[in-house]
Amino acid sequence: MQKKRELKYSNQQDSHSISFNAMASPCEVIIQTQDKRLAMQVAQCVSREVWRIEDKYSRYDTRSICSQINSSAGEKMAIDEETFLLLNFAEQCYQLSDGLFDISSGVLRKVWSFD
Repeated sequence: MQKKRELKYSNQQDSHSISFNAMASPCEVIIQTQDKRLAMQVAQCVSREVWRIEDKYSRYDTRSICSQINSSAGEKMAIDEETFLLLNFAEQCYQLSDGLFDISSGVLRKVWSFD
């Protein structure tokens, strides 16, 4: 089932605010312009990219690359360049934080309640 995705628009003095939901969070884009059409075009580009990332990497979506990796049970699998670069960046963050930034800690949500 496709999630309902919509943009909510509000106008302020010299800016436009467009809000939407993604990754279980409220998102807002504030664009400093008087041109409503330009503001909407920018907001649509931003929201499409955020939703693309959400669809691709959500661990809650069984079709996502994260779910595929988690289901592979340690077996080798092909990934695209974007995912390769993202995983390399995550490894750098893990090293620089002495292990405090750990993308594998998400599985702990199944054991511990963070809500």
